[in-house]
Amino acid sequence: MVVVMQRTCISCGMKRPKQELCRFVWRDEMPMQDFQQSESGRGAYCCEGERCHQAFFKERKKWKRVFRL
Repeated sequence: MVVVMQRTCISCGMKRPKQELCRFVWRDEMPMQDFQQSESGRGAYCCEGERCHQAFFKERKKWKRVFRL
């Protein structure tokens, strides 16, 4: 049995396989994209679409909760 790791997009709320989403980690007072999905620390996932990326960076109030700052 193969287990597919599911993650939720922080912007639109859609559940998708981990490999289909972009991962962000908190570095230098802002979220940075983790291209290899292997950086240490709490990660936030976002769809690869431009709409979700814009919403993620626009909604700064969510960052404190998402990254547990």
